[in-house]
Amino acid sequence: MSTAARPLPTSGVGVLDKASVVLDIVGAGPTTLVELIARSGYSRATAYRIAHAMERLGLLSRDSRGRFVLGPRLGLLTVEARQDRLAQEALPILADLCTVTGLDARLYRRRGSVQVCIATSVDRAAGVDPAVVGTARPASAGPVAVRRRGWAYGPDPTVPGAVSHAVR
Repeated sequence: MSTAARPLPTSGVGVLDKASVVLDIVGAGPTTLVELIARSGYSRATAYRIAHAMERLGLLSRDSRGRFVLGPRLGLLTVEARQDRLAQEALPILADLCTVTGLDARLYRRRGSVQVCIATSVDRAAGVDPAVVGTARPASAGPVAVRRRGWAYGPDPTVPGAVSHAVR
């Protein structure tokens, strides 16, 4: 395996060790199946089987170009474990922002080349939120001019017909 400079810990359970390697590779950025095969050293069948199973479990997802990215379940597990202080601190602010503007408010955290929704003003019990906590999307999705101008406005690719406003 040529995945990392540092050796990954092993559990002694082969399929878990392989899944851990896949998470490590995809965690570094969006990865095609060909790249996953090359970087892991696994056969095509093994790499596909592991990645596809992880995708069904929500541990991996696909971006708009079909590459594997970290899945929504990973972000959700972190938030639900209450290890994400930023998400907890943001909830009342997002609720206030929603009340003042009348718009849904969400907080995304960038992780490599993806953004993960870590908090939302939408009450899941009251309605369906199209960008639920844990949802991953490419970092290039949505308004991406925030760094240069301090704000951005544009179509939200995760919610067809919706418009996003972003501020830093």
